[in-house]
Amino acid sequence: MDAASEYERKRLENIKKNEEILLKLGLNAVAPCIHREVKRSLPSGTCTVHKSDSKQQTIGLESYLPKRRSARNREVKKSPSENAEILKNHEDACTIHMEAEEDAETLLDLDTWCKMNHIEPGPWVQGHYHGWVNEEVRQSLGIAASASEAWESNGGGKFSYRNPDGISKGKSTKKGNKTGSSAKEWARKMMYKNPNAYFYRHTCPGEEQKYGEWTEEEIELFVRVAKTYGSGDKWGLFASHIPHRVGYQCSAAYREIVIPRGLIRDPNFKMTRNGKAVYVGKYHH
Repeated sequence: MDAASEYERKRLENIKKNEEILLKLGLNAVAPCIHREVKRSLPSGTCTVHKSDSKQQTIGLESYLPKRRSARNREVKKSPSENAEILKNHEDACTIHMEAEEDAETLLDLDTWCKMNHIEPGPWVQGHYHGWVNEEVRQSLGIAASASEAWESNGGGKFSYRNPDGISKGKSTKKGNKTGSSAKEWARKMMYKNPNAYFYRHTCPGEEQKYGEWTEEEIELFVRVAKTYGSGDKWGLFASHIPHRVGYQCSAAYREIVIPRGLIRDPNFKMTRNGKAVYVGKYHH
């Protein structure tokens, strides 16, 4: 009893202190209103369950809970014929989808592709570029007159894809390890020894690289160069004939524009039915 009396005494003291604080703040008249608003905010029919002396939990009526209305919960069952029809429609849809994918990936030779799309086919090339650096560019930059001369007069060495600048094995760096800016910087140093590597990533010094869609004038120039020197590899050397473009851009334009439009036919490529040029290896026409 003494403990209960002590608790009650402290409770009353706390109530008195709180009332004094509210009185000083001028909020003593607002407290009853707050209590009424809290009661109004509770849904009608809610009850308060005392979990402990210090915590309370408000529980709403079942009418406030979301009701599930699925056919399965209502035990609405479809007839066997309805289920069979749904299954058949699903199988038909899957079959159509698979056939469409297979059809899209069917490879067509370029003659068939041109005929299907009513394209007047352009000339055949052998998938190789047989020229050198554009003559005007070569003379203006002082590049040697041939690939062998350029290579030997700038240090020589044995070329390989693992050792593309011909330096000794002790200093060799795998080409595959050069990425991003380091690959571009390496290519910059190859202007005189390996112009193909240089023009694959760089335009002529002082010439701004162009990005974005190719104009019809650029495509016409591309086709003229391909007809004269061939196309399909050595895209750096090829790009020296196309102002403001570099080798990797020419390679992309070949696959994405020139081959699909039938402007040049390369036996190393075939087409999917949805218009994608696919490299299929070395063939002889």
